[in-house]
Amino acid sequence: MYIQEIEVEGHLIDSMILTSIFDIVMDHRGDFEVLEFRIGKRKTDYSYAKLLIKGKSRRHLNSMLRELFRAGAVTPKNVEAKLASAPRDMVLPDDFYSTTNHPTSVFIQGKWIDVQGLMMDKQIVVEPDKLHALCKPIRLVKKDDLVVVGVMGIRVTPAERPREGVGIFDIMTSRVSSEK
Repeated sequence: MYIQEIEVEGHLIDSMILTSIFDIVMDHRGDFEVLEFRIGKRKTDYSYAKLLIKGKSRRHLNSMLRELFRAGAVTPKNVEAKLASAPRDMVLPDDFYSTTNHPTSVFIQGKWIDVQGLMMDKQIVVEPDKLHALCKPIRLVKKDDLVVVGVMGIRVTPAERPREGVGIFDIMTSRVSSEK
């Protein structure tokens, strides 16, 4: 059995973040144990959960972790993001991290660095000497660019549902409603 502790914080119940995390583990036929769970007492308070994720193999565990981290989970201890050099222009190293469109940070040289220029399904290129992280499409990746690989040292902040003020038809008044 391969295990990894994860933590998640935010409006876990209202935003269905915790449900999503449980679903990811169950969909992968993994196992989990809730080690700690604190529910916010006021609408503005965040909730917190610490879970132990269990996989049948290292690959199985990493497959779950990849999705769990995209859903907003992090490791309890800050772990440096792993970087690998692009072998050629427009070629990515193995196990590169593919971005979401949610705010993302990478842990580099003991600091969380916000990723700039976020786009869905792109890569994170880091300039450690400048403590700068940028989201790039593959066509802009150059030989020797340092690309984030694996799933550790990445923090994604998923969207949260508002606690109040959203009626059932409020989507109709938004600028992006397809029902207009």
